[in-house]
Formats: sequence, structure tokens, C-alpha cells
Amino acid sequence: MFATLLAFPLWVIPPNSFDFPNHERTALVYKGQGTCNDGCAKAAAQVARRAGFKVKYIGLSNMTSEALAAADLWVQPGGDAIELAMTYGPAKLALLRDYIARGGKYLGFCAGAFLTDSTVDDAETVPGLGLFPGTTFDYFPSSEAMILPLDWHGAPRDIYYQEGPAFRLESAFVGEVVARYASGAPATIQFPYGRGKVSIAGPHPEAPEDWKDSLHDSDGSDFDLADQMVDSLFQ
Repeated sequence: MFATLLAFPLWVIPPNSFDFPNHERTALVYKGQGTCNDGCAKAAAQVARRAGFKVKYIGLSNMTSEALAAADLWVQPGGDAIELAMTYGPAKLALLRDYIARGGKYLGFCAGAFLTDSTVDDAETVPGLGLFPGTTFDYFPSSEAMILPLDWHGAPRDIYYQEGPAFRLESAFVGEVVARYASGAPATIQFPYGRGKVSIAGPHPEAPEDWKDSLHDSDGSDFDLADQMVDSLFQ
């Protein structure tokens, strides 16, 4: 038996399929066209760092199957979902989708949540990742930043929001609605995809205080909610 195991070509197994006790987990955080210029990538990276990940920023030029195979987590920050999807194009979307299906973990905020839909524009002409049965839609028809009330796992929370999605879930959806807007529409969901897992939020639990400016957030930082999203991916 031992000899047989040694003869198996271990190089064909992606690095993130091993569970080494001392393995330093790596998070790839997208930073490129389609990401907002107000620190979205930095805020998303901080979520991964708090969870103990080594963070590497990644763009189209170094988004390869080899880079993804060595990653434990993909983080998709906020930004412009249409620009993001068009920047990726079919080939990079397929690469990311395959990474998740093979066991990768995907964490997405706002535009990163829109990107998981099959299309990301109102005309339904710009392809997205197509990860769940259902659709995303603009929850609040305004580009203004605001603080919105949510029900997060049964507890009331105020959270930073700007042009994020809500979700219409079909009956075939298999996953969990983590949080809902005041209307009852799903605001944060998590679900399996292939052997991987996805956790996405329409609002911004990763928002630092300087994003809020003069807005009043009655319960302060929501970093703990963003941290919960990461933890749920590895449970």
C-alpha cells in the first residue's frame, strides 16, 4: 500500500487539496479594472488578513490556472460589475468558475456578488459567472451611499450600502440566506458550487469607517460580519 501511494503522481493534485497543519493559507484579492478606486480592494484584503491569510493582489495578467490552484480563497471586492465582467471576458470567467467547482472558495462584496449572476446587466447581455439558480437585482435605485438595516442571522444590524444587489432565488437554490434587507429580500447568501463554496453580500460589511463619512452607523463596525462570511466558507 505504501509503495502504491508513493507511486501516485502527487503533482497532479492542486496544492489547496492538502490540509497541512502548518500550511499558510493564501487569499487572492482581485485588484484591477472594474474595482472601485476608493479602497475596495484594500478593504476586502483586510478581511482575509484578519482571518490569517497571506494576501496576494491579482489582476488579469497574473490570473492563471497555476495561481488559482495554489490559492485557498478568492476575494472579489466592490466596484462596477458590468465593467468587471467585460474585463474578465469568457476565458477568465471560465477559469474562475472552474477554480470554485474544483473546491475553491469565493468571497464577494457588492460587485463581487453581482458577478455571480449568469448575466450582470439589465439587458442580460453581459455574461457573469452563473453560480446559483436565481438572479441579482439593484436593491435600492440610487447611487448614494447609505446605512441600511438588515436582519443578519436573526439579529438587527445597520450596514454600509452603495448600489449593491439583492437576490431572487429559485426553488432549486441550495444554500443559506444569511441576511435580509428590511423588505425581506435576501442580502447575503452562501451556497456550494461543485466542490467549492461561495459567500456573497450585496452590502459592505467590510467597509472601513472612513467610507461612512457623515453617515450614522448606530452599531459601528461590521467587520465581525465580514469575518463570519470568511469563516463560513471553511466550515
